[in-house]
Amino acid sequence: MTATVKGKTFLVDWMWLMGNTGELMFRYSDNRHFSDIVADWSGAAVIERKSENEGDITYNGFTAITRIIRLPGGKVEIALAKGE
Repeated sequence: MTATVKGKTFLVDWMWLMGNTGELMFRYSDNRHFSDIVADWSGAAVIERKSENEGDITYNGFTAITRIIRLPGGKVEIALAKGE
């Protein structure tokens, strides 16, 4: 599965919309500094998810990072909320 944002494409492990919080959550590998990761995802008005198994989805308006966590093995987990 891939996610494309601001012209960059990332290989993501999973990505879904959390019904109870309205946040868009995903996990992928990224060893860069948080400032570089935030620059890619913050203000992301359009995120395109492509998945052969789950279908393609376009997420609009998820511009605010609410949570970013570095996990073992170089993984990063991010939650985005819709901006106002």
